Amino acid sequence: KEHRKRRIAIAKNNELEARHQKSFDDFTASLKNRATPEQEEAWMDWEAARTFLRKWQNIRKRVT
Repeated sequence: KEHRKRRIAIAKNNELEARHQKSFDDFTASLKNRATPEQEEAWMDWEAARTFLRKWQNIRKRVT
């Protein structure tokens, strides 16, 4: 189950990067003080995917 979640998070991260044609950090900077509700939702989805990946990577480092 965790493996599937990790793959979904990777795919979501890649999809959002391709859709917005910029990195997460560049996307975040572009939204400062002027994000639409749709952009805020995309940002939250992207941040959730990145957070899951970071947590999974930290766990993987501890067990390998």
